[in-house]
Amino acid sequence: MSKKNEENESDYSSPTMARLKAVAMEYEEQEDDAPRVTARGSGEVAEKIIELARQNDVPLYEDKDLLELLYKLDLDEQIPVSLYEVMAEIFSFLYQLNEEEKGGNSSDHPE
Repeated sequence: MSKKNEENESDYSSPTMARLKAVAMEYEEQEDDAPRVTARGSGEVAEKIIELARQNDVPLYEDKDLLELLYKLDLDEQIPVSLYEVMAEIFSFLYQLNEEEKGGNSSDHPE
């Protein structure tokens, strides 16, 4: 996958593992007004979130500043309007990853 993911893997075995944090988000276009936090944790919980994402081919996106903002949200809480622009950039990143995996095919996104 991307270089960022390779860098993430090396972080898991470092002494700072206890400070590792992760936030999982979900967005159901027909049910949600905005993406919402579905899981969050630090240390071993963060490692498990990341492991489950990889097992289910969910792309990982690393941004420490955004992580800190999202980490403050409650579970099942939708992101605030102030983060819409940043989330749009992430969705663009995910769209590009999907297109790369399809070989540049512009067909509908898998659900």
